[in-house]
Amino acid sequence: ARYDGRKALEMAAVSLTMGRLNEAQLAEFRILADQTAKHVEGEKILDREEFIRTNDLYHDFLFRQTGNPHLRAAYEALEVAEDMAALQTGGWISADIIKEHYELVDAFEANDLAKAMEIVTHHAEASKASMHRARDDA
Repeated sequence: ARYDGRKALEMAAVSLTMGRLNEAQLAEFRILADQTAKHVEGEKILDREEFIRTNDLYHDFLFRQTGNPHLRAAYEALEVAEDMAALQTGGWISADIIKEHYELVDAFEANDLAKAMEIVTHHAEASKASMHRARDDA
């Protein structure tokens, strides 16, 4: 339910921010994707703590850009980063996670709302698969 909640909130954040990010904001979004990618190789987590930290910053980005403190508070209340503590260094993660981070930035750069919504939807499923497997492997 947590990742479905994040999906719904991210869809709202995408709707509120699509077409409104300037070049500096888009560059920051891509840098956040790069920072998260450094901690994953293929389907393997290289550094759990850094992956969780940078992934949280990546996902928080759009909520910060909305300027809506209530939407951001709802995202924070999901405690996704805390839930991700089940992930392990050396553990499996869906290869789609990092790919979709970049694809979402690309969709924003192209001002493609439909593509962004598709990515957010699929990303929620990849996140759930990663977390289910992390719990099963624990």
